[in-house]
Amino acid sequence: MKTAQPLSKEHKVLIVGLGLTGLSAAQFLRHRGIPFAVMDSRPTPSAYNELLRIDPQAEVYRGEIKEQHLAQVHELIVSPGVPLQTPVVQQARRAGKQIWGDIELFARYVGDCKIVAITGTNGKSTTAMLLASAAKQSGMNVAAGGNLGTPALELIDKYHDVDAYILELSSFQLETTYSLSPSISVILNISADHLDRYASFEEYRAAKLRIHRGSRFIVINRTQPLSIEIPEGIEHATFGLDPAPPGHFGVVQVDGTRAIACSDDVWISEEQLSLSGDVGLLNVQAMFAMGQALGLSRPAMIETARSFKGLPHRLQHIGSLDGVDWYDDSKATNVASTCAALGTVNAKVIWIGGGDGKQSDFTTLADCLVKHARLALLLGKDAAKIAQSINQRVPTSCVKDMDEAVRCAKHYARKGDCVLLSPACASWDMYRDYKARGEAFVAAYRRLC
Repeated sequence: MKTAQPLSKEHKVLIVGLGLTGLSAAQFLRHRGIPFAVMDSRPTPSAYNELLRIDPQAEVYRGEIKEQHLAQVHELIVSPGVPLQTPVVQQARRAGKQIWGDIELFARYVGDCKIVAITGTNGKSTTAMLLASAAKQSGMNVAAGGNLGTPALELIDKYHDVDAYILELSSFQLETTYSLSPSISVILNISADHLDRYASFEEYRAAKLRIHRGSRFIVINRTQPLSIEIPEGIEHATFGLDPAPPGHFGVVQVDGTRAIACSDDVWISEEQLSLSGDVGLLNVQAMFAMGQALGLSRPAMIETARSFKGLPHRLQHIGSLDGVDWYDDSKATNVASTCAALGTVNAKVIWIGGGDGKQSDFTTLADCLVKHARLALLLGKDAAKIAQSINQRVPTSCVKDMDEAVRCAKHYARKGDCVLLSPACASWDMYRDYKARGEAFVAAYRRLC
């Protein structure tokens, strides 16, 4: 698969979608002298001004692309935010054009460097950063990015003499990737998400499973049968919440406390981990399994598991007020992630949620709220739908914006409770992204102090 050819300077490329990924593709192509045009259906694409700074003469089509423009190009680089069902992509496919994403372009230019590819419905950002931190503590020169942080194409030009690339990959990116051939790949978990974009859960799962194509070493979550699919003859390691089979990672009891072990060899107790709960145990084990395959130092991995502080907007404690703890978990954009957060916080919860639900089923969320929440405060596009799913099983109130949600949370919270922003929805209906939503929550909280 590494024999896949890079782009020809004789061929023109059409970049579809001008966000961060589209911008990174434009910059990458420009540096290599490959002609390109950019199209975006929006009148003012989010990265339009940045593109003009990179290339003042850039050819940009806004709105619907015309057939004569499509006839001039050989390949399309489709941004992950653009569904493959978009008319211009379908039109190009019918015309025999190649449809790639930024990760496919990355794979064709990165050479033989080791690649660790990480996906999952939840936890992929945390696990990628855990592994990158442990690799650096082991003295390895790694570059981390992809769906998280720095776009993958920028990593090639930004970092030199790299020992390994650590890529967080979304299902959207994997749809248009054909020749990645990772050294190590992992699917942390799979649960229903993005059903506004996929025809079925099985189609979403199939996109995730593409990460194992051409992989030389696969890491598998034993607690998630949906994520298990091992090509014959491929080396693999597993992790889970049960005792581990020989040579794999799992959880054992040591003096009444859970601990992570490789076979019977205990590495670290749960009490020593910086990440809490079942989710923390699983993410750390995944890092250990990948790190071991990558040749990282065991002491460096254990120290990372002890000291890693987590990611912004991922169950981040932002303060305490009148005996109530406040948590920003804005990165929880699906039901499974929010249920995990509700189960991790050891207190009765005033829950703030809602947004663009991506056609999710909120029945499981209602069951979690019954166990953990005192009150549900809902905002955004699908607030009413979520309220209907909860169906009076938990006291519920719909609010107009984040400021009102935070004021109501303060009013109803009791000493010993916690206020948890963990929306179970995407942010696009009200905010630029989950980071902007989390920042709005933190700003509203600080106005109370």
